[in-house]
Amino acid sequence: MAEKQNRVRIPSKLISLCVKALTQSMTTKIMLSLTREIFPDYDLYVQTGIPRSVAIPNVTAAKQIVRDMVDGESFLEFLLLLIKTSDQGYMGRSYAIPYLRPLINGVIDLGFIYDPANDMFVENPKLRSTRNWGTLKSGHS
Repeated sequence: MAEKQNRVRIPSKLISLCVKALTQSMTTKIMLSLTREIFPDYDLYVQTGIPRSVAIPNVTAAKQIVRDMVDGESFLEFLLLLIKTSDQGYMGRSYAIPYLRPLINGVIDLGFIYDPANDMFVENPKLRSTRNWGTLKSGHS
């Protein structure tokens, strides 16, 4: 139960904005590839329940991926990946991902600070005072 209390609640406005950013900037194939950077065994067909013989619409893929990032408590990590993809490209191609600034501002409003030098979100000690380690994750240094 204590873990539930420390969980960051991502507002639906941020979720919708992230879905729009994905659908307007990349194909389902690239979305899936980015998702597998965080969840290596991710299977979009299993997650959506759509048969493999049917192509998954771009917006359906984006909604499912963002929902799974939120449920897996990896939304902030995924947003960092989108920022990196926008800045540095991905698999040899550049991607202009819209709405990144409003997404970052939304996360700042949740009580985090974006540190572009270290490419991470950290808790703003003035706004958040949880008894956790901020950005540390199990199995990561």
